[in-house]
Amino acid sequence: MGKLLIVDDDLSNSRVLEMRLESEGYHAEVASENEATKDLAARNEYELAIFNLRLHVLGYISKGNWTGSSIIRHIINAHGGRI
Repeated sequence: MGKLLIVDDDLSNSRVLEMRLESEGYHAEVASENEATKDLAARNEYELAIFNLRLHVLGYISKGNWTGSSIIRHIINAHGGRI
């Protein structure tokens, strides 16, 4: 099944979701910090990324520098314009 990225500053929530998704046959990776998230998104292709909408660890979002669409653009650009 597909590869998923889970981004949340609450690691326990992320791990529960990761275990649940993996029990259904998905491969899930967890990131909780800004640099780790950007690094994973740049190095891997995911079918789905699940973000905590109130994420504070990705300070860019809470400071208004990143929007949902800019995160998507970052992921697309990291893969040379293809997903």
